Amino acid sequence: MTRDWISVNGSRQKQRTTLLFTLRDRALVEFVVVQVAPECRRIGSFRVRGHRGVNRVRLDDRVGRHVLGPGTYELVTRPGPNTLKVTGARLVVVRGSSRREIRTARHAFTCPTSPSAVYTLAFGPTGTLPTKPADKPRGQRHPRPARHKGVLGARFGSVLSGADDVPIWVYGLLALAVGLLGAAAAMPKRRTGGLSASLLAGSVGAAILLGLTIVYSLG
Repeated sequence: MTRDWISVNGSRQKQRTTLLFTLRDRALVEFVVVQVAPECRRIGSFRVRGHRGVNRVRLDDRVGRHVLGPGTYELVTRPGPNTLKVTGARLVVVRGSSRREIRTARHAFTCPTSPSAVYTLAFGPTGTLPTKPADKPRGQRHPRPARHKGVLGARFGSVLSGADDVPIWVYGLLALAVGLLGAAAAMPKRRTGGLSASLLAGSVGAAILLGLTIVYSLG
């Protein structure tokens, strides 16, 4: 190629390029245009009656009835009596003429990477080959919910989760019951009055605990 890229926009000069090839003798040379990016497919072909020596063929964004859109293309020749198998003549079609766009397109290749893939695509029975599969985006990992190990842990977790719904007066009665039971245990039992007071305090504390247990069991 005198220039390996053409632009679909811009001046007429940028929309054309020239293909150069050399023959030892006169021959009918068939060129097949294969798109290698962003798709992998056979576009079309054209024939040139070449003469001995250097041949020049003007190329633009059309191959027969097919219009070459922005992408990366390769020209492949069919071997014959006076022609060899040639691959790798790459033509880049861009929208503008920025260096970044041209450089990116030059290195683009979505066909299988086997040496004969493009040639098989050009002269194979189907004219299409699967493109490289795109990398699957990595799924975002969701944090696992915290678990309480064992049955006791599960029950304790349920108790803690419902602690916010308990009224404050329940805590007050529970503290009172614990205090009465503690006082009953600490009171001296040798005297008759001390024993009676201890039994009374213990009974009231036990009654409060029993009442709270019944209320929450039924609720």
